Amino acid sequence: MRRRSSRPRPETARRSQHGPHLGITWPAPLEFMAHERLTFRDVQIAVTDGSISDYPFDTYKTGIGFWARLDGKQVPVRMLFSNNDTLFSVSATPAPSEQGAAGVALGLALARSGSLLAFTVFMMVVMWALAASVLMAAWYLTTRREGLVWAALGWMAATLFALSAFRNNAPGTPPIGCVLDWFAFLWAETVIALCLIAVVIAGVRTALQRDDPVV
Repeated sequence: MRRRSSRPRPETARRSQHGPHLGITWPAPLEFMAHERLTFRDVQIAVTDGSISDYPFDTYKTGIGFWARLDGKQVPVRMLFSNNDTLFSVSATPAPSEQGAAGVALGLALARSGSLLAFTVFMMVVMWALAASVLMAAWYLTTRREGLVWAALGWMAATLFALSAFRNNAPGTPPIGCVLDWFAFLWAETVIALCLIAVVIAGVRTALQRDDPVV
């Protein structure tokens, strides 16, 4: 039975006396028996030129490479790259190979997918629309001196807490402090909270004035 294995670095790859030698850049070696069906493996790679705080407009760059040896000699490698991640769109470009002409290296540029970007922008629009709705309702209640309208207060309070759950459903679970928060979420929460406080204060004043006895 022939044996086929991979090594983490090109310089550590040694001649295999049992058959083909396949190498990939990874911290741990992968070994497969000859004629064995290769299974999918999750490989962690480092990305650069990007920050998660820029979500959903963050972009990254990285690279991958493969090489193969047969009886101690490098053999040509042909690679077909495809992307199955719904959160990212990936563009691949040929890059200089560390193993020379026999190896294959790709430079990868990652950006958020169009569907994710569209949905996140939609979330921002909804947050601002809800904040504007609460602001108009607060203006109406305070200028008309409607008093404590409990249905309106309940709706405002529910909107305040519902936005937090809505924000946590953003694809990819972005951390607090990203562009999504600074462009929409934090401002919408601030506007709704201030409107709720203003309506309560104005409503209490109106209710107290109505309850004062007429002299």
